[in-house]
Amino acid sequence: MRAVCRAAELTERYFYESFTDRDAFVREVYELVGERARDALVAAVTSAEHTRRAESAVRAFVA
Repeated sequence: MRAVCRAAELTERYFYESFTDRDAFVREVYELVGERARDALVAAVTSAEHTRRAESAVRAFVA
């Protein structure tokens, strides 16, 4: 938590005003990463040629 606060240049007080504890923070990060991965996959599959969708999805997810 302290490393996160240092990296974000926030005080611990602000952290605890935003999150009840470290678990809440981890859940929020996990949800955000999942949403970004899903959005990247959907965009890649939607814009790819039919025969290249799987490849495009894997490349987008890895990126």
